[in-house]
Amino acid sequence: MNVTLMVLPTDSLRIVSPFKDLMHYDKKVIGRIAESMKRMGYDTAWPISVWAGHDNTVVDGHLRLAAARLAGLKNVLVAECEFKTEEDACLYSLHHNVFRGHYSDAKLDKILECASYAALENRLKHLLMNFHSMTVEVVL
Repeated sequence: MNVTLMVLPTDSLRIVSPFKDLMHYDKKVIGRIAESMKRMGYDTAWPISVWAGHDNTVVDGHLRLAAARLAGLKNVLVAECEFKTEEDACLYSLHHNVFRGHYSDAKLDKILECASYAALENRLKHLLMNFHSMTVEVVL
């Protein structure tokens, strides 16, 4: 996978489904991270991942971005990653979040079930938006 590191304004990063729906976070945690960022700055060891060619769509790092915005940071380090499909981008996000967290097998199953449903729902919405029906009358 090709990755390009860059610094981007926090207000240029887009939060959209299905990526924003993959993991849920406690607002208290965001507040604690924001306080840390105010004191120590943004930890560049963990860039926010965006999907290359998709208008700075955040794939991984929603918690860090929310904390950076709350802390008033204007810029953050971003890793622009190339993915072939939305599903590949979702799997990348889940992979990174699972390894950062300590989840039981049951919790992992639930996360993957919800993520799969969200990705499927998003694909169906996209298909329906681009679907054009046509009626053909055949007279014999």
